Amino acid sequence: MLELGQFYMGKDKAQAVETFERLSGEHQSEKPGVLKVELVEKQQGVDLVLDRLSCTLEQFTENCRIIAVDAFKYFSLEG
Repeated sequence: MLELGQFYMGKDKAQAVETFERLSGEHQSEKPGVLKVELVEKQQGVDLVLDRLSCTLEQFTENCRIIAVDAFKYFSLEG
């Protein structure tokens, strides 16, 4: 799988889950040839996939926008 990037959503798991639940796509799908977005939690240095979405290019574009806006809000308010 080709990784296109990662977004760090901070240490607030509830906030990250809330953001992920707003994303578009098909949950836990293993369809080939589609873009995937994963909600990953690090536990003792190991990545644990909590949820996965398969999405179209249009959905992926909107999902990246949602994630970027939420991350900006989170880190702007945190500091």
